[in-house]
Amino acid sequence: MTKRQVRARRAAIATAPPPEEPGPRNPFVAPPYEEPRALTEEQVEQVVVAEVLEGESAAAAGRIAGVEHGTAIAARPHVRSALVEALERQGVDDSLLARTLRKGLKAKQRSITYKDGSVSPACADHSTRHKFLTTCLRVRGDLREDAAAGGDDTWEATIIRLRHTRHGGAAPSTE
Repeated sequence: MTKRQVRARRAAIATAPPPEEPGPRNPFVAPPYEEPRALTEEQVEQVVVAEVLEGESAAAAGRIAGVEHGTAIAARPHVRSALVEALERQGVDDSLLARTLRKGLKAKQRSITYKDGSVSPACADHSTRHKFLTTCLRVRGDLREDAAAGGDDTWEATIIRLRHTRHGGAAPSTE
């Protein structure tokens, strides 16, 4: 579904059909205002799923659906499973995500050709690698949102915890 189709569908759902009017209407008098019907929770979820699949963020999808808590709706288990199923139907599965993350962790900057003809070698693109690393850690659940925002858990503590967990030992305390 395109954005236009989703918005048209939402408008069709939200507005009731006009009531039958007895006789001709006066063109100089404004029609009575009718408050649009609110969408049901199920309809809001359908709009959020459709908008997220079209590329909108969960918050933007929630605003399009007419609610303020789009991220909370997208986090519901049955909505997330609907999103995962739709992505898998499009060919985005775990192996594709893993390959993409692996490539991103090996990202390099382009080599530059200078005026004199010399070429700089391709070097590591640390900014891109950092973004892929944080995304990978968030997907696995190893990086908490409060850690990135300066919470109790620091990057160093997260890396130490991952190293110990990976080698079979218990994670040390971060105190």
